[in-house]
Amino acid sequence: MRQIKGMIGVLSFLCMFSFFITTAEAAKIEAEPNNVREKATSIKLLEEVEGSITNNSDVDFYRVSLSTKGTFRVHSILGNEFDTNRNYYESYKLRLYNASGQLIQTSTAYGAYLENELFYFQKIEAALEKGTYYIAVQVTNNQFTFNNEPYLLLQEFNDGKVSITSLKSNVVSPQPTNKTIKWTAKAKGVDLQYKFSVYSNKKWTTLQNYSSKSSVNWTPNKAGKYKVKVTVRNTVSGKTVSKESSYTVFKPSDFSIVSFTANKKSPQIQGTTITYTVKTKGSYLEYRYRVYEKGKWYTAKNYSSKKSYSAFPYYTGTYKVAVDVRQKGTNKVKTKIITLTIKEAPAYRMNLNYDYSKNSASFFIDNNGSKTLTVNKIQLYNGNKVIYSYSPKNWTVKVQGSKTFTFKPKNRLATFNSSTYSKITYTYDGIKHTGKLY
Repeated sequence: MRQIKGMIGVLSFLCMFSFFITTAEAAKIEAEPNNVREKATSIKLLEEVEGSITNNSDVDFYRVSLSTKGTFRVHSILGNEFDTNRNYYESYKLRLYNASGQLIQTSTAYGAYLENELFYFQKIEAALEKGTYYIAVQVTNNQFTFNNEPYLLLQEFNDGKVSITSLKSNVVSPQPTNKTIKWTAKAKGVDLQYKFSVYSNKKWTTLQNYSSKSSVNWTPNKAGKYKVKVTVRNTVSGKTVSKESSYTVFKPSDFSIVSFTANKKSPQIQGTTITYTVKTKGSYLEYRYRVYEKGKWYTAKNYSSKKSYSAFPYYTGTYKVAVDVRQKGTNKVKTKIITLTIKEAPAYRMNLNYDYSKNSASFFIDNNGSKTLTVNKIQLYNGNKVIYSYSPKNWTVKVQGSKTFTFKPKNRLATFNSSTYSKITYTYDGIKHTGKLY
């Protein structure tokens, strides 16, 4: 036999439970004995409850407290199997009592379909004041014999309150004319209805009248400054609350790219941070940046209002950066491309030693790269002052090679000390570099 248990969550998709609310906690389990009001199992408002009817004389009482007045609903589903549910649904009832034990209402049976299977449930709906109430689950006739038949209690409470959490569009303002924009409202409360309106030319026009739909599509065909409003109504209390959002719609127009430049000229080495800046003419523009590396284009930064983009190339060879410009929400795109040559970054070890007593210096280079390294100039500094400068000739170290060079200053470097450092200018793969040795 097909079972209901484990499928109850599907109920939230049924029309009658479209406003059903439960907690995320596990269901409350009935605590026996609870066959009289004084021994009722205490449950929280909106808490799911699992219980069972032990026999035909069993009565289960539950106590629930309301902190404010509102509409209270409770549903019960009996039986784990559809056949049991259909056989027993008319043999028991729910009863709602006030704190004094006076009967307020007895449940009515309803039918619904769950995955093409007909099942039944008992339901109570009552407008209640703040206070304590009791729910009883009780056998009402002996047509069938009850033997620990399980049931589930589901609660709902509408206190008449309503508040709006957000009103958002699926695309940010501004957008072009004739573009469909979806507005979605989020609100707190139950039994809510939504009305959407738009303000233009000093008047409000209804986009969608009150309904359970919390979103609406809007396609403005004229440029201008608009306001979109949602009004949310609680159908029980009649209370309403509204929220507005401003929105700009523009008519697409021509635009152009004035310039697209890099802050550093080609060639550059791997790992150099380069900033690209675009200047344009036009309104409501957005910019996308793409990079061509190793024979492929990829999007480095998608469309946004940013007029600059910074990155460092990782691979050697031809490196291209493109900027794509368009008006927001449109398809017409204009593009500019910058091409740079990226060369290998040097990889080396250098060491300089000066012997004051002999007035001689040695300079060691270990070239770990795949290109030739040539030393152009050596300068010794004390602070910002140059105390010695030397421009060697033919100081070249080939690929994956090392060499020690020597030089002798004309005069002893009297001011050379432990704080003296050197600045080395060298050429690697056709690019001049400067490094410091301490």
